Amino acid sequence: MPRITNLLLFAFFCLTAFSGHCQETEEAYTSKKFLFGFQMGFEGGFLTGAAAPSDTALATFSEVTTKPGVGASFGMSFLVNSTHKFAFRPGFAVAILPTKVTYRFNSNQTETQILYHLSSEVNLHFLFRNPAMTNKTSLIIGPSAVINMPALSDGHPKESAVFPRADLGFTKPLKLGVGFYILDLFYGYGLTSTIDANGSGTYDQWFKSLIRHQISLRLHLY
Repeated sequence: MPRITNLLLFAFFCLTAFSGHCQETEEAYTSKKFLFGFQMGFEGGFLTGAAAPSDTALATFSEVTTKPGVGASFGMSFLVNSTHKFAFRPGFAVAILPTKVTYRFNSNQTETQILYHLSSEVNLHFLFRNPAMTNKTSLIIGPSAVINMPALSDGHPKESAVFPRADLGFTKPLKLGVGFYILDLFYGYGLTSTIDANGSGTYDQWFKSLIRHQISLRLHLY
């Protein structure tokens, strides 16, 4: 975790310097129809699911539990200025957010599997009350498509390659120097199970569904 924090701080200072050299005055942001910049932040995640173990799973495991995880994200952010009451904000981010499933075998040994070491996501957020024009807190609502990167997973359990997420939260403008900054706090609810329903392995046969929840704190720099 300290390494992730140091990396984020370094990236923040680099991007702030870049923004100071390349962007215009604060007044220019209210008149532009299209803003582009960066997003970065901290991520928290946890899993909830309905247990419906098969006979094979019951013969192998005595208990299966889920554990939360903490990570970080970094990506691009775009803001389409529409009106004072509304803005559209697409974006792309790569997130490191490990969430865990611990299997306890009938022999009393345990094995922890990490889900979604690394994922990429495409955000399509709508902002109600445009922060670039009003300089006030705005409501965030919209979908995100999350793409799992299976190269960093061992496949136990087998994970869904792509799943949709519904996001809801708030964003607030900040004055941090030259440029335009907004800070998000939002909650994301996975709309489908994170475990592949077609998985044939014993690890896939404990939960009927396993939903991923995500809490994001992200700073956008334009």
